[in-house]
Amino acid sequence: MEGSTGVLLSQTSEDVWIWDDAPEGYPTASTASCTQYIAFATGQMMPLGFINVCQQVDVDGDVNLIQANPQDDGSFLVTQIAGTGKWAAFTGANWVGRTDVSIGQNASVYSFSPE
Repeated sequence: MEGSTGVLLSQTSEDVWIWDDAPEGYPTASTASCTQYIAFATGQMMPLGFINVCQQVDVDGDVNLIQANPQDDGSFLVTQIAGTGKWAAFTGANWVGRTDVSIGQNASVYSFSPE
């Protein structure tokens, strides 16, 4: 979407997440569908802001909603916003995520460790 002074970009990806030192009951690997929203000022290459919202429905039917915010070191802070079933106990928990492998424009493998 383009405005008179800026541009909003959105992109969706299907990702694989690997959890280092996962808490008991938390899966060590999962998939997530994520949508990134990025704001740019007109004519600028560096984003003004970025937010990433991810959703999961696992093989047991439990749902998870996560927000990720980029950090200056290239990592991102991941916060679980809501969850059901096995995910419910982790609402409000934070992790640090890093991109391990980019698989084309719309998929990546990430690893997460406790904050």
